Amino acid sequence: MGVTVSHTAFSPLSMVSTIIGFVSFTFTLATLLRVSWSNLSTFYAAPEEIKDTLSSLKQGLLEERRHLKRVRKRLRNVKRDQSHGPGAHSDSEGHDGSNSRHQMSRKRRPSSGRARSGKRKPMHFDRDIQSMRSTGAEDALNVMRATIRDLIKKFRDLEYPFLKSEYQTHYQQNSPNPSSQNSSEKSPYTAQYYSTNNNYKDDDNDAPSAHHLSSTNRLGLEYANCDIHRRWLWVRGKSDFVNLSTVLSRIEGRRTAHEVGEVASMVADIGRDVEDLMGLVQGVEGRLNRVVGVRRVN
Repeated sequence: MGVTVSHTAFSPLSMVSTIIGFVSFTFTLATLLRVSWSNLSTFYAAPEEIKDTLSSLKQGLLEERRHLKRVRKRLRNVKRDQSHGPGAHSDSEGHDGSNSRHQMSRKRRPSSGRARSGKRKPMHFDRDIQSMRSTGAEDALNVMRATIRDLIKKFRDLEYPFLKSEYQTHYQQNSPNPSSQNSSEKSPYTAQYYSTNNNYKDDDNDAPSAHHLSSTNRLGLEYANCDIHRRWLWVRGKSDFVNLSTVLSRIEGRRTAHEVGEVASMVADIGRDVEDLMGLVQGVEGRLNRVVGVRRVN
């Protein structure tokens, strides 16, 4: 067998490899230029982006923490009413799913047919209240609260380099556990959420009051002017703040979906309860009409 030797300047395989190499180099160069331009844009717009992004993210964390505290407080009130017995229940629900006002009405009317037939069945609204405020809802709430707490801790660490020196010094001095954290981890959230006040030592009361919230949230005025060092830190850490904002948006969406679903279920069950009551009223009217007719014949 003979050996065929190519006498052309470039073999077909070498030409294809060269073309692929040029295309790859072009894409790599384009990606490098795009990343460089994005970093330069972020570096130039750092002063405005730092104040806007950090202020809005901080406000969102505070609002979400306050909303979750309100939801937890409602669940605790329901549990407290259930533990105190039927007489301590609110008007919306009872210990056995019935309303306390209905129990009082049954006591005042012992001779009615409804009282003789026994205890009434729970209505749709009562059953929905019990299902919505079960242990599953509390577990989901605890998960969201833990996530918000972790987000605030991470935000506190990322926020510290951009604060003014007086705020850094002030909150370093007011930190409850100065030995457990480095100086680079101090920020207004150290004193805001871990205050030495007894009202905030317990994890159940970790959200600040309205006065404390307004006194610590400076709406962007607590951040220092941007120098080259802070601009470079913002270029490196902007993605972390974007990730925090994304996680916060997901938590807000979950909480909103839960509340909207709860309200929709309650409204639907109230409508079914109203229909049942209308049927009962029509039955009572029919009985009264028959009784009146018998008396007229007599």
